[in-house]
Amino acid sequence: MIKQNYSQETQRGMNNTTACCFSGHRPQKLPWGWNETDPACIRMLNRLEDAIRTEIQSGRHCFYTGMALGADMWAAEILLQLREKYPEGNLRLIAVLPFRGQASRYPEEWKQRYDRILEQADEVIVLHERSSRSCYMERNRYMVDRSNTLIAVYGGGKGARKTLWSMPKDGDYGS
Repeated sequence: MIKQNYSQETQRGMNNTTACCFSGHRPQKLPWGWNETDPACIRMLNRLEDAIRTEIQSGRHCFYTGMALGADMWAAEILLQLREKYPEGNLRLIAVLPFRGQASRYPEEWKQRYDRILEQADEVIVLHERSSRSCYMERNRYMVDRSNTLIAVYGGGKGARKTLWSMPKDGDYGS
């Protein structure tokens, strides 16, 4: 898990010091695959929750998720659970969909989870009507440009790495 903060000056003109976005790998790219009862997955989920709690305690109240399988949805589900524990925190979840119908090829269980998250999200932003070569990177850029913290579940690979690299490099890195 990597968390990166960066200063207001580097936010490309944005003035949002209370936002955080999520990125990370799909289940099939992680060592435990689709097995969420695997001890390594449980450890990762606990670390993800700890990272989100830390951001809440640091004053973050707006969280962006790209709603991809795995890390994006796990983070959203954790945030929705924490909203009940931090009612005074005004925690907001914003789902940024790269295109309408993003979940059409998801396994049925994940489609149901996806729908539950969208129902509870404070806002759903759909960037494109159809999938395109660039829609996922545009989604990532949209979230990064509006956040000053990124929490990522990263085990190597392209997608999450590109999002990490798109963050300004003058931040505070944790593991």
